[in-house]
Amino acid sequence: MSAEAEPLLALCGVEIAYPGRGWLAALGRREPAASVRDISFDLVRGETLALVGESGSGKSTIARAISGLVTARKGTIRFGGRDINIPIERRSQDLKRDIQIVFQNPDASLNPRHSVGFILSRAIRAFHRLDSATVRSKVDALLADVRLSGDYASRYPRQLSGGERQRVAIARALAAQPKVLVCDEILSALDVSVQAEIIELLRSLQRDQGIAILFISHDLAVVRWLADRVAVLRHGALCEIGATEDVYAPPFHPYTKQLLDAVPHMGRQTA
Repeated sequence: MSAEAEPLLALCGVEIAYPGRGWLAALGRREPAASVRDISFDLVRGETLALVGESGSGKSTIARAISGLVTARKGTIRFGGRDINIPIERRSQDLKRDIQIVFQNPDASLNPRHSVGFILSRAIRAFHRLDSATVRSKVDALLADVRLSGDYASRYPRQLSGGERQRVAIARALAAQPKVLVCDEILSALDVSVQAEIIELLRSLQRDQGIAILFISHDLAVVRWLADRVAVLRHGALCEIGATEDVYAPPFHPYTKQLLDAVPHMGRQTA
């Protein structure tokens, strides 16, 4: 990956706030507190950037802003050089296709009444005008991409393991043929062996399709094996960003060291 590569996604000075709560907020007497502030980073084609930090550090808020689920009150969010800091309902179909998000809990995003084949075919039709035979073929191809056999098309989410449901959620996002895939804590509910399988799957998809991945996690042990660069968030602000090998090598930023020390088999390496 060239250091001279043109950014696909770029955030500059982004600040995001959620409305205050309570009766003072209802009267407009309370300024919404910033959830994240002064966030700047970019992402190039074929790169994986990890956003790491403790729960509540602002990782998912940034993911939601990039995906159009919330908007920034300050700063810019650009994709392909154009401003995309607009709600998802105002985004073009092309932009919705180009940026896809996979959430932590696939159970909340996969309709239990629909088969895997129906879920994937509907995602395909949302972005591509294809005949039925081609859609069926693409369903099989998507399942193969996430290393599931074709017979999974007839199964329902309740018949799948947690790892299999997450693979289906990834396949649904891939149906759009995105340029950026936002993965928001997608491994946190999975056991270690399944996490390793999903990591290898993402690496393979990135090699084959050149997708840029924004990978959000609280687990620095997982991030180390996937990310090209790591951005560390604390209390809604970036405290460090750099190449993975630099972030994981001394001298450590004090907060990064704290996070590393919290991972039992990695803490010894920070001594």
